[in-house]
Amino acid sequence: MLLPLISRHAESAERDVPRYAAWANALRHGSLEFVPTEQRAEARLDLVWLRLREPAARVEDFGLAEVPADLVEEEFIARHRNGETPSIEEYARRFPDAVGLLRRRIVGGRYVKLRRLGRGAMGEVWEAADRKMPRHVALKLPTASPSRFREEMRLLGRLSHSGIVTIHDAASGESPFYAMRLVDGPTLAERIRGAPRRELLQRFVQLCEAVAHAHSRGVLHRDLKPGNVIAGDQTVLIDWGMACGIGELSCEVAGTPEYMAPEQSEGCSDERSDVFGLGAILYEILTGRPPLKRGDRGQRIDPPRRVPRALRQICLKALAREAAARHAGASDLAADVRRFLAAPLAARIWHAVTSLA
Repeated sequence: MLLPLISRHAESAERDVPRYAAWANALRHGSLEFVPTEQRAEARLDLVWLRLREPAARVEDFGLAEVPADLVEEEFIARHRNGETPSIEEYARRFPDAVGLLRRRIVGGRYVKLRRLGRGAMGEVWEAADRKMPRHVALKLPTASPSRFREEMRLLGRLSHSGIVTIHDAASGESPFYAMRLVDGPTLAERIRGAPRRELLQRFVQLCEAVAHAHSRGVLHRDLKPGNVIAGDQTVLIDWGMACGIGELSCEVAGTPEYMAPEQSEGCSDERSDVFGLGAILYEILTGRPPLKRGDRGQRIDPPRRVPRALRQICLKALAREAAARHAGASDLAADVRRFLAAPLAARIWHAVTSLA
């Protein structure tokens, strides 16, 4: 099926796909009347794919001679999204060949994987239906070292803060996993491209407070970057796969080069290494790009331009090459930015400066 391509064409005229223009029109209007005959069989499958998202829709309703496995899975997922809790056993009776659904069951069928939200070096995260509660959760499964994954669970279990995902359920045996609060929304990396900067600074303060909480519980994040922050209804720090306990450090190098403190590239981290990561996020909020380039650890960081002097100094202090020259902790950095936002002229200065960009 070519639905991703056709959907993009239907939303925007920027793509030149004239061969499938009638197909895109069919998807918009629910009719195959103007689709060329040789395209109708595949276009019909895409039309069914869309209609299965409607409540009470079933694959059998569309008179298909053969039912592709991906349409069976789409119906199964759509029913969960519509508040139902269909069983794998029901689908085994209706579609004996749809064995792919069995791979979606976790923990004896309590959790059913619906869609993959992300994949990293240490694990992958799925939106999943918790059939016991019922509710939707974010389910994380290891893709690398199970022992490292268990350490992540142990550290994240110490934390309890609105800006940090909360673990609902976990297992650390042969098949480790943990289920956590499902947090939806764009990442801060996506929001930086269009949100008002004052709003981004307010979110940044919330992020600093979440990191300060982690430090107070003896946990370093070590991979702070805009892509690891959800900026939806709440500002939430995610992906603790690189986390370690304060004072429990090994000599491993952890982090993302563009946002990594100099000492992290040598396998050393402490609270001020996370302060550097926060400073790198602040730098990207102010400039639209990270402060460092991959592979160049010795470069000088250019000061942010068209930024109020006080805010520029806060950012550069957090990004100081020597750890001792940075803010003592995330709460100190949050306090500096909060004071800037509270200054009587801050809003007007910020509007005047950003309007010149």
